[in-house]
Amino acid sequence: MANPWDNDPIISPAGDGAAAMPWANDPIVKPAAGAQPSTWDRVKSTAADVAQSAVSGVNKGVIGLAGLPGDAASFIGGVADAAAEKITGQPVPKIGTGRALGEIIGGQNIRKQYEAATGPLYEPQTTAGKFASTVGEFLPASGGGVANAIKFAAIPGVASEAAGQLTEGTGFEGPARAVAAVGAGLGAAAVGGMKAPTALSGSMQGVDDAALSQARDLLNAASQQGIRLTWDEAIGKVTSGASNMGNLRRVVENTPEGAAVLKPMMAERPAQVAAAAGRTFDNIAPPSAAPSGIGPAAGRIAEDRVNEVRGAINTATDPLYKAAETVRLSAGDMARVRALPGFDDAAKAVRSDPQLARYVQGLPDDSVGFLNEVKKQLDTAATNAASPVNAQQNMQRSAGFGADAGAVRQAAEAASPEYVQALAVQASARQQILQPILDGPIGKIASRDTTTKQAIDALFPSNPLPGSEAEIAGAMKALSNKSPMVARQLVRAHAESIFNEATQNLASGANQFGGAKFAAQIRGNPQQAANLEAAVSALPQGAERLAGLNVFLDTLEATGYRPQAGSMTAFNQQIQQQLQGGGKLGEAANAIATGGFKLPGRVTKWYEELRQGKNAGRLAEILVDPNALPLLRSIAKEPPGSSKALAITARLTAMGAQTRNQ
Repeated sequence: MANPWDNDPIISPAGDGAAAMPWANDPIVKPAAGAQPSTWDRVKSTAADVAQSAVSGVNKGVIGLAGLPGDAASFIGGVADAAAEKITGQPVPKIGTGRALGEIIGGQNIRKQYEAATGPLYEPQTTAGKFASTVGEFLPASGGGVANAIKFAAIPGVASEAAGQLTEGTGFEGPARAVAAVGAGLGAAAVGGMKAPTALSGSMQGVDDAALSQARDLLNAASQQGIRLTWDEAIGKVTSGASNMGNLRRVVENTPEGAAVLKPMMAERPAQVAAAAGRTFDNIAPPSAAPSGIGPAAGRIAEDRVNEVRGAINTATDPLYKAAETVRLSAGDMARVRALPGFDDAAKAVRSDPQLARYVQGLPDDSVGFLNEVKKQLDTAATNAASPVNAQQNMQRSAGFGADAGAVRQAAEAASPEYVQALAVQASARQQILQPILDGPIGKIASRDTTTKQAIDALFPSNPLPGSEAEIAGAMKALSNKSPMVARQLVRAHAESIFNEATQNLASGANQFGGAKFAAQIRGNPQQAANLEAAVSALPQGAERLAGLNVFLDTLEATGYRPQAGSMTAFNQQIQQQLQGGGKLGEAANAIATGGFKLPGRVTKWYEELRQGKNAGRLAEILVDPNALPLLRSIAKEPPGSSKALAITARLTAMGAQTRNQ
């Protein structure tokens, strides 16, 4: 019985004149006279053949890529010439055809020159070596890295070699090798399915890994809120629109295949946004059963706050007033005071009003304490006389009352240093403490007649003053200290009223962009955004409530990066060409798919539309796939025009041309 390796050219060269193998004199590999080679000998020799074949295959791959233009011309020209010869029955001369160009700059000629300088390239001697050689030929085009070597060299290489061995010696070997690689998945992606990532890579320039990670986090956060974002929206948000993915999305969504993926998802968005908004608003405050009562409740709290400040100022100055109130004016000074036109009426008003008389009980008319109350009465009369709502408004009367009040004050100050000090403290405290409160949000809503809308407008004006976030925080803190629920419901009422207006239905149906409009309006300009954050932060558990609101608003802002209908002609044409397979990759794909023939215009258009539809549908699937991060990371690192698909297509074309020339 013959040994299984008797016919293996590695161990047993055929014929007496067979060339000696490089290991013929190796005492480990070469069996002794009359001895049979061991299993280890066969493994070792096969491994050596595989190693040399792989290295040789890599060299062939480099040469093949270098000769690609000539090989492609030769391949396509040969097909065209064969068709012409069959139609005319006459041989076609090589001169001036692609076959002639291939002989000059094709891979075969480059290989001859290379071998002339370095010696013949090693040819595999075993089946395993042939597979290693073919895989090696694909390796230079794979782009580097273990994963790429497997996807773009090992898989198509093994498939191609297997098909080649099955069809060896027939006229179908070259096409079989290419079709097998295509069928293995990677070549097919190069011819039909890699245009979507190619178009995508051109739209992702400038999108780094950090941006993709942030986009992934945003997608996850949106998903937790029940809102599905697409990758183009998330990347647009985290890069502030720096990529061209929005333009790509516009083209894809306007194709039937892309719309079939994206439109059902977008149709669900208004309901998703509304549900997420409800949960976000509930986190701020429960809905109010009586929203009209929120404003008056806030007004009462604000009014009490103003009175508290006034009371605190009076309490601080009471000791000084007490020390001054019993001091009496001299007879001469008092006579001058009594001669003032408004003194007698003011003095009678103080004595006759029970609410005022209690403050001067037991004090004589010439005491500083009594004169202080007369001064205040004259001040009030001056204010009332000048009031626009006074039917008897008279500026002269107002000026007279004011002059009388000033004269009474001067007389009292001359009699008591303590009174001077009390007035100074009062003036300083009112200017530095009370007046800012009166001028701010609390002062604006300090009334029991304040409506809910008035309270909201005071706390969240559409064009707030620069740096007003501290005032808003102080006002919300004052409201929250007295009634946390009133403060929370004011914020909710503000947010919910804007949301309802921004998301109202359009004539065409549900408003798919309402969420983005709401986010833009409630955050508004930078000062509005700062005031909103200050107001929410001042609530109980404000940091937690603010975090939830911000995540919601960030998600809604991302939905605004979905392009609306409009014309972007230049971008649209460029992306449509990529989806159809235009450029170098498309030309190579067309060459393989059509055998080098130029199809009739109608058929070509149909073929391009078919591919565009397939590519647009695939790209839409990528945009909505939350697990597409690894693919996007890989695409983002590839500069336009250097995709792996182009490299594999190029290698298949080169191998096909080389097979025809052998």
